[in-house]
Amino acid sequence: MTTLGRTKNKSYFHYRLEKYNGDQKELERYYMTMNDIKKDYGISRHSISNMLKNPDMVSKKFKGIKVFRDYRPATKIVSILQENTGSL
Repeated sequence: MTTLGRTKNKSYFHYRLEKYNGDQKELERYYMTMNDIKKDYGISRHSISNMLKNPDMVSKKFKGIKVFRDYRPATKIVSILQENTGSL
């Protein structure tokens, strides 16, 4: 069960999945939860955890897929400049 609905941390990706075809990177996607990866690729949580613990591990069933921990904003953050009018 994920706690994504109750947390304030909804605007960040936590996982990066890279798919390789031989030595060439074919695809790079970002995910917020392990369940999102499970839905797209059918990889079990146990296999994802093992891939995170050991990045050199190669799964027999999911060859060419690597999962990494990542922490990057899901949205582009733009700062807003405010004018100081001086009167309150």
